Amino acid sequence: MTKPALLKALVAGVVLAGTAVLATPDLLFLGSGGVHYTARGPDTVINDYAQVTKPVAAGTSRIPLLSTRGFSGGDLVLVVQMQGMGSTLEGNDPVLIELSGGPVGVWELARVERVRSGTEEALELAAPLAHAYAEGVTQVIRVPEYEDVVIPRGTGLVAQEWDGSTGGVLAFVARGKVTNDGVIDASGKGFRGGLFAPVGLGVTGCTGLEGFSAGSGFWLGEGVDPLRYGDLDLGWGLPANGGGGGVCRQSGGGGG
Repeated sequence: MTKPALLKALVAGVVLAGTAVLATPDLLFLGSGGVHYTARGPDTVINDYAQVTKPVAAGTSRIPLLSTRGFSGGDLVLVVQMQGMGSTLEGNDPVLIELSGGPVGVWELARVERVRSGTEEALELAAPLAHAYAEGVTQVIRVPEYEDVVIPRGTGLVAQEWDGSTGGVLAFVARGKVTNDGVIDASGKGFRGGLFAPVGLGVTGCTGLEGFSAGSGFWLGEGVDPLRYGDLDLGWGLPANGGGGGVCRQSGGGGG
């Protein structure tokens, strides 16, 4: 599986094609189909999402989750690591972010054999995973399997907004025809931008790449480094592929 170098990460919606993927000994291709789906509204979320709560080793068939709500035995799921890359803050010039060979962006499809609840909620898979995944920055997404998909004009399929743990990805498979007269969209649903703060805070950190106290800058935009986003991650430096905070001359910044 390849993960190209990224100048700016984009968490995008995907319609999964019939490529060879792992976690089952046979090829999942276009799924089991059988359901003819027609979108009914403009902002329809068709996926269910759950955060992975413990490290998952390659070769295991069990994935601990924060919640198994929305998942059932027989479901097709997408396992994907969203973040997990460290970074140092850079100045004005964008830096090439190389993800090849690293954990960020690793994904595979798997078939759920059974759902476990109780003290530790988990999915048990029909076959072992091919890759390892980190806790907290990996999510499992239920992928609907359709026969035909119709998206009429005025309707659309969208990703659930990324909240720092889950979301940002739209995925389904279809064995037959996909007719899209509406929208299939994940734009603006990925990594979060820096939050707005009023200028009356007396900010003085115009030259600081980073700051950790109120008044030392504004929020950085989120990226593949999960440790550089929040109310004490400030400044105008670029954290990996996240945008620098919008302070002083960079007052239009803060893009995720």
